[in-house]
Amino acid sequence: MVELQTKNGQVIMYSKFVDGQTFNGTTQTSIYAGKYNPDFVNPDTPQPITDPQPVTDPQPVTDPEPTETDPIPTEYEEKTFLLTDNFGWGSAYVYAWDADGNAINGEWPGAAQAETTTNDYGETQFICYVPEGAVGVILNNGNGAQTEDITDFTHAGYWMDGSKNDLGHFLVTAWD
Repeated sequence: MVELQTKNGQVIMYSKFVDGQTFNGTTQTSIYAGKYNPDFVNPDTPQPITDPQPVTDPQPVTDPEPTETDPIPTEYEEKTFLLTDNFGWGSAYVYAWDADGNAINGEWPGAAQAETTTNDYGETQFICYVPEGAVGVILNNGNGAQTEDITDFTHAGYWMDGSKNDLGHFLVTAWD
Protein backbone atom coordinates (compact mmCIF):
# COMPACT_ATOMS: atom_id res chain seq x y z
CA MET A 1 0.00 0.00 0.00
CA VAL A 2 1.08 3.51 -0.76
CA GLU A 3 -0.07 6.54 1.17
CA LEU A 4 -0.74 9.88 -0.60
CA GLN A 5 -1.67 13.22 0.83
CA THR A 6 -3.91 15.57 -1.22
CA LYS A 7 -3.69 19.38 -1.30
CA ASN A 8 -6.34 19.72 1.35
CA GLY A 9 -4.45 17.36 3.66
CA GLN A 10 -6.63 14.29 3.14
CA VAL A 11 -4.68 11.01 3.20
CA ILE A 12 -5.50 8.46 0.46
CA MET A 13 -4.33 4.86 0.49
CA TYR A 14 -3.93 2.89 -2.75
CA SER A 15 -2.23 -0.22 -4.05
CA LYS A 16 0.39 0.13 -6.74
CA PHE A 17 0.19 -2.32 -9.64
CA VAL A 18 2.02 -2.55 -12.90
CA ASP A 19 -0.33 -2.38 -15.90
CA GLY A 20 -1.38 -5.81 -17.07
CA GLN A 21 -0.16 -7.55 -13.91
CA THR A 22 -2.54 -10.19 -12.54
CA PHE A 23 -3.60 -9.89 -8.89
CA ASN A 24 -6.09 -12.35 -7.37
CA GLY A 25 -7.09 -13.47 -10.90
CA THR A 26 -7.86 -9.90 -12.08
CA THR A 27 -5.76 -7.95 -14.55
CA GLN A 28 -4.97 -4.56 -13.06
CA THR A 29 -4.75 -1.30 -14.97
CA SER A 30 -3.21 1.87 -13.60
CA ILE A 31 -5.49 4.86 -13.27
CA TYR A 32 -3.80 8.21 -13.33
CA ALA A 33 -5.23 11.28 -11.68
CA GLY A 34 -4.25 14.91 -11.68
CA LYS A 35 -0.87 15.91 -13.02
CA TYR A 36 0.23 12.27 -13.46
CA ASN A 37 -2.46 11.79 -16.13
CA PRO A 38 -0.79 12.20 -19.55
CA ASP A 39 -3.89 14.10 -20.78
CA PHE A 40 -4.03 16.42 -17.76
CA VAL A 41 -4.04 20.16 -18.51
CA ASN A 42 -3.54 22.45 -15.55
CA PRO A 43 -6.07 25.29 -15.92
CA ASP A 44 -3.75 27.61 -13.96
CA THR A 45 -0.88 27.19 -16.44
CA PRO A 46 -0.92 29.32 -19.59
CA GLN A 47 -1.18 27.08 -22.65
CA PRO A 48 0.75 27.75 -25.86
CA ILE A 49 -1.33 29.22 -28.68
CA THR A 50 -1.06 27.20 -31.81
CA ASP A 51 -1.41 28.75 -35.23
CA PRO A 52 -4.62 27.75 -36.95
CA GLN A 53 -4.20 25.34 -39.82
CA PRO A 54 -4.56 26.99 -43.23
CA VAL A 55 -7.96 26.49 -44.82
CA THR A 56 -7.75 25.12 -48.30
CA ASP A 57 -10.21 26.24 -50.93
CA PRO A 58 -12.68 23.55 -51.87
CA GLN A 59 -11.97 22.02 -55.22
CA PRO A 60 -14.63 22.67 -57.86
CA VAL A 61 -16.92 19.79 -58.65
CA THR A 62 -16.99 19.02 -62.31
CA ASP A 63 -19.72 17.22 -64.17
CA PRO A 64 -18.64 13.93 -65.62
CA GLU A 65 -17.96 13.98 -69.32
CA PRO A 66 -20.77 12.40 -71.35
CA THR A 67 -19.96 8.96 -72.63
CA GLU A 68 -20.65 7.58 -76.06
CA THR A 69 -23.59 5.66 -74.62
CA ASP A 70 -25.53 8.68 -73.31
CA PRO A 71 -25.22 11.66 -75.66
CA ILE A 72 -28.18 14.04 -75.80
CA PRO A 73 -29.48 14.17 -79.36
CA THR A 74 -29.47 17.74 -80.70
CA GLU A 75 -33.09 17.55 -81.79
CA TYR A 76 -34.15 17.19 -78.12
CA GLU A 77 -32.11 20.04 -76.69
CA GLU A 78 -34.38 22.86 -75.55
CA LYS A 79 -33.69 26.55 -75.23
CA THR A 80 -35.19 28.30 -72.24
CA PHE A 81 -35.47 31.83 -70.98
CA LEU A 82 -37.40 33.60 -68.23
CA LEU A 83 -40.26 36.08 -68.56
CA THR A 84 -40.80 38.25 -65.49
CA ASP A 85 -44.50 38.47 -64.64
CA ASN A 86 -44.24 42.13 -63.65
CA PHE A 87 -47.79 42.84 -64.91
CA GLY A 88 -49.51 40.05 -62.94
CA TRP A 89 -50.47 37.82 -65.84
CA GLY A 90 -50.63 34.79 -63.53
CA SER A 91 -50.10 32.39 -66.42
CA ALA A 92 -48.07 32.37 -69.61
CA TYR A 93 -48.20 30.59 -72.95
CA VAL A 94 -45.53 30.28 -75.62
CA TYR A 95 -46.71 30.43 -79.21
CA ALA A 96 -43.88 29.41 -81.56
CA TRP A 97 -43.37 29.18 -85.29
CA ASP A 98 -40.78 27.74 -87.65
CA ALA A 99 -38.92 29.31 -90.60
CA ASP A 100 -41.93 28.70 -92.86
CA GLY A 101 -44.31 30.48 -90.44
CA ASN A 102 -45.99 27.26 -89.30
CA ALA A 103 -47.09 26.92 -85.66
CA ILE A 104 -44.95 24.22 -84.07
CA ASN A 105 -46.39 23.88 -80.56
CA GLY A 106 -50.11 24.13 -81.16
CA GLU A 107 -52.48 26.81 -82.31
CA TRP A 108 -52.90 30.12 -80.46
CA PRO A 109 -52.32 30.74 -77.57
CA GLY A 110 -49.60 28.04 -77.70
CA ALA A 111 -48.22 25.80 -74.97
CA ALA A 112 -48.87 26.66 -71.31
CA GLN A 113 -45.74 27.32 -69.27
CA ALA A 114 -46.44 25.81 -65.85
CA GLU A 115 -42.98 26.09 -64.29
CA THR A 116 -42.08 29.28 -62.42
CA THR A 117 -39.34 30.65 -60.24
CA THR A 118 -39.06 33.79 -58.10
CA ASN A 119 -36.50 36.53 -58.68
CA ASP A 120 -34.66 38.61 -56.05
CA TYR A 121 -37.50 41.17 -56.09
CA GLY A 122 -40.15 38.58 -55.20
CA GLU A 123 -41.61 38.60 -58.72
CA THR A 124 -42.78 35.42 -60.42
CA GLN A 125 -40.84 34.44 -63.52
CA PHE A 126 -42.18 31.97 -66.07
CA ILE A 127 -39.68 29.43 -67.36
CA CYS A 128 -40.35 29.56 -71.11
CA TYR A 129 -39.37 26.59 -73.26
CA VAL A 130 -38.60 27.31 -76.90
CA PRO A 131 -39.47 24.29 -79.04
CA GLU A 132 -36.80 22.86 -81.32
CA GLY A 133 -36.95 24.47 -84.75
CA ALA A 134 -38.60 27.68 -83.55
CA VAL A 135 -37.38 30.91 -85.10
CA GLY A 136 -39.71 33.13 -83.11
CA VAL A 137 -42.08 33.08 -80.13
CA ILE A 138 -44.79 35.26 -78.67
CA LEU A 139 -45.47 35.10 -74.94
CA ASN A 140 -49.05 35.72 -73.90
CA ASN A 141 -51.39 35.31 -70.95
CA GLY A 142 -54.06 33.41 -72.89
CA ASN A 143 -56.45 36.31 -72.33
CA GLY A 144 -55.44 39.00 -74.82
CA ALA A 145 -52.17 40.41 -73.50
CA GLN A 146 -49.07 39.43 -75.44
CA THR A 147 -45.48 40.41 -76.13
CA GLU A 148 -43.95 41.49 -79.37
CA ASP A 149 -42.24 38.75 -81.43
CA ILE A 150 -39.14 37.41 -79.69
CA THR A 151 -36.54 35.99 -82.04
CA ASP A 152 -33.35 36.15 -79.94
CA PHE A 153 -33.14 33.17 -77.58
CA THR A 154 -29.62 33.90 -76.33
CA HIS A 155 -30.68 35.97 -73.30
CA ALA A 156 -31.41 34.71 -69.79
CA GLY A 157 -34.76 36.43 -69.77
CA TYR A 158 -37.07 39.28 -70.64
CA TRP A 159 -39.22 41.79 -68.75
CA MET A 160 -41.88 44.24 -69.81
CA ASP A 161 -41.81 47.92 -68.81
CA GLY A 162 -45.39 48.59 -70.00
CA SER A 163 -44.49 50.10 -73.36
CA LYS A 164 -46.44 48.74 -76.33
CA ASN A 165 -45.92 48.75 -80.06
CA ASP A 166 -48.47 50.08 -82.56
CA LEU A 167 -50.31 46.72 -82.45
CA GLY A 168 -50.73 46.98 -78.66
CA HIS A 169 -48.20 44.21 -77.91
CA PHE A 170 -45.87 44.59 -74.91
CA LEU A 171 -42.29 45.48 -75.82
CA VAL A 172 -39.74 43.31 -74.03
CA THR A 173 -36.29 44.15 -72.72
CA ALA A 174 -33.68 41.40 -72.51
CA TRP A 175 -31.44 40.82 -69.50
CA ASP A 176 -28.56 38.44 -68.92
